[in-house]
Amino acid sequence: KVILFPLRILLVIPCCCLAWSPVVRHVSISSPVMTAIITKPLLKEASFRSSTSQDYGALVCKATKTDDDNGVIDLEIDDDSSSFSIISGEDATKKSTISQQILSLALPALVSLAIDPLMTIADTAFVGRYSAPNDPYPLAGLGSAAALLVFSFYVFNFLATATAPLVANRRASSDEEGAIRVGGQALSLAMVLGTVLTLILLTFRTSLLHAMGTSVTGPEADHYGEQFLAVRALAAPAVLLCSASNGILRGYLDTKTPTIILLGSNAINLLLDVILVAQLQMGPLGAGIATTCAEWIAALSFLGVLSGKLPSAEGEKI
Repeated sequence: KVILFPLRILLVIPCCCLAWSPVVRHVSISSPVMTAIITKPLLKEASFRSSTSQDYGALVCKATKTDDDNGVIDLEIDDDSSSFSIISGEDATKKSTISQQILSLALPALVSLAIDPLMTIADTAFVGRYSAPNDPYPLAGLGSAAALLVFSFYVFNFLATATAPLVANRRASSDEEGAIRVGGQALSLAMVLGTVLTLILLTFRTSLLHAMGTSVTGPEADHYGEQFLAVRALAAPAVLLCSASNGILRGYLDTKTPTIILLGSNAINLLLDVILVAQLQMGPLGAGIATTCAEWIAALSFLGVLSGKLPSAEGEKI
């Protein structure tokens, strides 16, 4: 017994080393071998017979060679029912096409959401950079007014999120006239709500700015905030028109056109900030004029695309 025990150890240790050697591990747990081990019983149970071979590897090779029109045939195995189904390359191509369509719609929509706040960021950067030294009041007034405007505009974000599915639903039902009618109603509602919002902001601008904190920062900041708010309030109809137009174009599966229009409006805003704020030293008033002009240009561009006067990003007229 004393002699046999060391002999057993001497036999076990080489076997363990051999079992965990790279060659043996590669053969035993490599993907093709494991796939054959797992799927071969299922194929037998399903009583699937290949005309050339009963082996699973030969089955895949045969499918690859014979299905030249639609591409490679995939085997989809259901573990619960121990069955499988053959998916043609045409179905796989359809799934891939749908994924590409979703991605092509989602990425421009994500970019367009990030573009809109860039106008306010550009205004803040230029006013803060080109204000007089040791004069924090222009930036303080602009910050309070910009926060108020961002909140006021985002309250009406439903114009985009509600219009898109309504238009898409009409188009899916082959009701193009209904889709056009829904788009017209959204644009009309945006114009009415934008006009009402402009009147509210202009009428109660002092009270609203005090609620945003300009009463604490002083009368100078209050003065700059009122200048910026009075000009930016005139762009409320344009902002809501852009939001409704964005929803309409999403309903037409077009997210590239809004992205291009918003990029162009940001470029115009940046150019006007350079002229009005950096060169003419107009401060928050110049920043407000730059942003208002850029937003109205964007709104008119959207209306031009929707009316068919301007082509979309795809080069087609809606």
